[in-house]
Amino acid sequence: MDLVKKLLIVDDDDFIIDLLSERLKDFYSITTCNGGAEALKLTQSQTFDIILLDYNMPELTGLDVLKEIRRSNIQSQVIIITAYPTYELAVQFNPYDVYEFVSKPFQLDALIHTVNKAWDKYYLVKIKNEFENDLIGNNKELRKLNDKLLKSNQKLDEALVQYEFNILFQKRLMELVDIFEHMGKVRSSDKLQAYIAKSVSHILRADRSTLYLVDEDAGEIYSCFAESCDKEIRMKIGDGIAGTVAQNKQTIRVEDAYQDERFDSRLDTMTTYVTKSVICMPLSDVSGNVIGVLESLNKICGSFTEDDEKVLKAFNSLASMTIQTIGLINENEKLKERLGE
Repeated sequence: MDLVKKLLIVDDDDFIIDLLSERLKDFYSITTCNGGAEALKLTQSQTFDIILLDYNMPELTGLDVLKEIRRSNIQSQVIIITAYPTYELAVQFNPYDVYEFVSKPFQLDALIHTVNKAWDKYYLVKIKNEFENDLIGNNKELRKLNDKLLKSNQKLDEALVQYEFNILFQKRLMELVDIFEHMGKVRSSDKLQAYIAKSVSHILRADRSTLYLVDEDAGEIYSCFAESCDKEIRMKIGDGIAGTVAQNKQTIRVEDAYQDERFDSRLDTMTTYVTKSVICMPLSDVSGNVIGVLESLNKICGSFTEDDEKVLKAFNSLASMTIQTIGLINENEKLKERLGE
């Protein structure tokens, strides 16, 4: 693999170009340009690992450039630099796979660190793709695995629905950003389940949460981690609120669990816990198949709301992708071990 790190800097400010080029020249092969049209020409004739892209440029904006880049199936990691980061702007960029947004004025060392992390991701994805290509051949089992990996790289469904932007939601969105950043660093399946459950409780202001995964062979959902419970929990798909969500693929939100006929109180009896309000949502893969269920109990103040449901939907998109990615990485590792025997 070619290990020359190729970086394209696109900005209409020559001072920023010179500053970044000077600091990064010892580590990257740097190409620069001052506008979007020139950037598009360069990306058609050369391959870049990372693109540092200014948003506010004359003629073509950073969003215009990124749309054309993705239409051309260019897989570079893209970092957007903007003096006016807003929620609405992030939503516009959401379908086009942005690695990170950096606000102006930026801290130079922090930006360089972001560039380095973006290259690490680009390199790992490239290694994984090349490894898959080496494994693929006439082996039908490996071809099936390759199909799964290709599907896992499909773009996520739009995670956030438009609704009135307010201060509270902005705060929760920033909390999500911090959670997403840490989630991408977790590589243990058990630790990931624990982190997801605790993060959901925090972001929804819930007393406790549980992540259930689907066991298709047993026709059950199970959890290796539930807050304040150190035992594995299993239930049939279709039983209880979580089992109903796994079966029907629909979110359930109730204010009084004991007044809902779908609620199964046996776990409460076993743990002496008293469930009141519940929000429960399925986790789906890119094909729409349910791979798990997230359930949060007892909103600390009041009952779960429509806004809570929207935040959980945003969280679920990345949680689902992360769970699938770790699972596929583990499958790859097992295949490597078998092929090495």
